[in-house]
Amino acid sequence: ALELEDASFDVACSELGIMLFPDRAQGLREMARVTVPGGQGIMIALGPPPRVEPFWFFLQAMQRELQDFEPPKKSPLFCLQDLGDLTREMEAAGFRNVQVAQVDSQLEVESGEQLWKTIMAGAPAITGLMRTVPEDGQRAVRRALAEMIGARSDGAPVPLRMTFNIGVGSRT
Repeated sequence: ALELEDASFDVACSELGIMLFPDRAQGLREMARVTVPGGQGIMIALGPPPRVEPFWFFLQAMQRELQDFEPPKKSPLFCLQDLGDLTREMEAAGFRNVQVAQVDSQLEVESGEQLWKTIMAGAPAITGLMRTVPEDGQRAVRRALAEMIGARSDGAPVPLRMTFNIGVGSRT
């Protein structure tokens, strides 16, 4: 429930945000509500997990080091990894002529420790998950990340692919 008047903005954008809302559909409807008719709505969400290597590495390290860890079957981080889902959800919220695309980018890391710090600072879902892991388990995950990044490093920063799904639609 945004405390903003209807049709207040020419452009409304969510970059990796609405996908984490408890009620994503309501968040998208609010985004459409505050966008002027003819204005643009833009959604940026994460692509499929294996194509978002920083998270993929992290989940692989957790699976390798934590015996009882099962990667979540459905994670809010990847709820819009399918371009069709992104299109349907934007249309259901009130955007039309929705166009979607996948865009690849890179995150360069110099070490497993840098990857750990980056994920822990920018991914509340994983930070919350790691709070449930005992200290020795966290150390093991950090070591695994160091080994995984080290295996791909030739002394230079390691590029990790980041695939984003981007949807753009017009408010009716």
